[in-house]
Order: sequence, then C-alpha cells, then structure tokens
Amino acid sequence: VTMSHEKDQATLYIANKLALASYLDESFSLLDDISDLEMKSMGLLNLVISATKIGELNAALDFIVYIEEPDLRDKALSAIAIEGTKMGQAEKALQLLDVIKTPLVLAHTKAEMVHSLATFGEYSIAKDLAKGIQIPSEKAFAYYGLAKSYALLEEFDMAMDSLNSITQPNLRSNYFPKIAALFGESKKYHYAQLLVRQISPDTVKNLSLAEYAIQFSTHGNS
Repeated sequence: VTMSHEKDQATLYIANKLALASYLDESFSLLDDISDLEMKSMGLLNLVISATKIGELNAALDFIVYIEEPDLRDKALSAIAIEGTKMGQAEKALQLLDVIKTPLVLAHTKAEMVHSLATFGEYSIAKDLAKGIQIPSEKAFAYYGLAKSYALLEEFDMAMDSLNSITQPNLRSNYFPKIAALFGESKKYHYAQLLVRQISPDTVKNLSLAEYAIQFSTHGNS
C-alpha cells in the first residue's frame, strides 16, 4: 500500500463523514484531492446519496458529472430518481431513467419508483413503469407495490389484478401472504381468506403468512 493510497483512503473517510453531516461542498472539495478514480467515484456516490436524503437534488445532479465509473454513476442516478419520486418530483425522476444504462439498476429504480408513485395515487404512470421492467424479480416487486397500495385502500379487485400481473408463480406466491396480512389487519377477513387460498403449500413457511395467521386467529373471522 503506497503513501498516496493511504492518503486517498483517509481523505475519502473524512469526505464521507462530511457528506453524512450535510457539509456537501466541503466534502466535494476534499474528494477532488483523491487521485484514485474508483475511490473518488465511490466518494462522489456517497455524496450524491447524502445530498438526495436532504432534498438537494440539483446539487446531487451536479456532483454526478464528476463520477467517472459508469456503474457507480448509474447507482447515483438511481438514488436521485428514487428519492426524487418520494419527494413528489416524479417528472424529473422519470427523465433520469433514460440515462441509466445498467439493466439491473434501471429495473430496481423503476420498481422503487412504482412503489412511491402508487403511494401518491399516480397509478397510470406506475403501471406503465411496471410493465416496462425487464427483470422478473424487480417486476414482481413493482406489482407488489401496486397491490399494497390498493390493499391499503381496501380495493381488493385492483390488488388482485396487480398480483396476477406477476406472471411467475413462484414470485407471485411470495406476495400473496403480505397482501393477505394487510386485508386481515383492516378486518377484511373475507378478502384475506381469498388471498390465502391462492397460496401454494410450499409457501406456508413464509414469515408474512405466519404473522397473518397469528393475527387472523387472534381477531377471529367476520
């Protein structure tokens, strides 16, 4: 390990601490002194994440320009898109999707955005995003987000439609217990039972189903 590498590590450590404390400009200035490009990109990614968490999306976008590692740049763009959607800035977040090149990062970003969009009642946009997800596990997670939102509104048919949009049975069965639990918690036991009937025997070990069963037996059937 060279003296230069040790200096870069120490500088990165301090820069990360400054970013976590919301001293964004100070952190950025320190990162500029790091000679190792990968280490600098890691620091910039942490800086972007810290900026998004305090709502400084424009600053986060400015920092991304300096990330030279493509994978880390995509992760930084993802962080901004996800957090921006949570803050109600979906239009800006949607524009960032065109810039993300890594398939897995793009799929995960879309899935997380679907959850937030559903929370805001932006179902049309959320469904369009979910349909475009290419990775099955992330697509399933996105439709779970839609189903969860509908379940919280006690919209059983829409929740079922969302779950049935998950085409892989093994992935779909992972989410039936969770949505059943939500209907059970809101005392919609009939809907909860209908969902439980959709669960294949090999998913009985699912923790969410166990939690639902305890809740169901405690409150009884109605």
